[in-house]
Amino acid sequence: MNSKIELNYNIKTYSKDLTNNINVSVPITIYNDYDNIKTSKNVKTQTQNKIVCEHNYNTIESNKMLAFSNISTNNFYDKTTTINAKKQKNNINPITKGVIFHNIMQNINLWFEDGKITKDIIQDIIENNGNNDADITESIIKNVTILVNTPLFQKYKNNIINAEFEFEISVPFHNNFLYGIIDCLVKNDEDEYEIWDWKTNNINDITELKYKYELQMLIYIYLLMKLYPNQNKYTARLISTELVSHNSDNWYYTTQKNKTDIDDIETELINVVNQNLISVSN
Repeated sequence: MNSKIELNYNIKTYSKDLTNNINVSVPITIYNDYDNIKTSKNVKTQTQNKIVCEHNYNTIESNKMLAFSNISTNNFYDKTTTINAKKQKNNINPITKGVIFHNIMQNINLWFEDGKITKDIIQDIIENNGNNDADITESIIKNVTILVNTPLFQKYKNNIINAEFEFEISVPFHNNFLYGIIDCLVKNDEDEYEIWDWKTNNINDITELKYKYELQMLIYIYLLMKLYPNQNKYTARLISTELVSHNSDNWYYTTQKNKTDIDDIETELINVVNQNLISVSN
């Protein structure tokens, strides 16, 4: 039996003289056959191709750059890519769990208020995503409960309600477009935007988390620099729902850059692309 759900996206396209926002609903089909998991991306692909055609650019996606750099992407949850998934602990399909968790966070204003959560609403969201497994429901609610009670989350509790979720952005990158999906775009106390990226797959420790996704964070920071060029600092955080559920002290990894780092970051990204036989011209 297959589960069909829908995620809502806000795609922001950036160019020198124009910024556009496009709202897109993306149907996603989750196949319970673990060896044949696919994502349906027809709506988003059509919109993305339209954007590329209008600007006459190719698109380089952040997850592709990860793959090109030989960084392991086993169990890496990404809505733009067809991957083979493995069962995780408690027999929870990582794709299913990832989609559900992202959808819960996307609807945080429904169940999170004054630093407290309403579990019944979270359960409804889980069930509306096609899950009726009590073990999966219990595991996800436990993860969410622990996460929102951490000092980091409580520090941002008043800002997270107004954050942007599943935020898509494409920026010009030489003769191409650099494209990424930001799980959570939230303002900090310094009135600057940060990127939070949820990781729901199995991670052993913070070192593995950093190793797997360091390049992705660099790409996201570059996108943030292009989107908000007047910020002084640019912060991206990897949030591991597995590590936090184990009451680990080191459950998230933070990358921070200054605005003066943009040229070095761009050079590094160009090198990654060129080393993998993708042409990026000056």
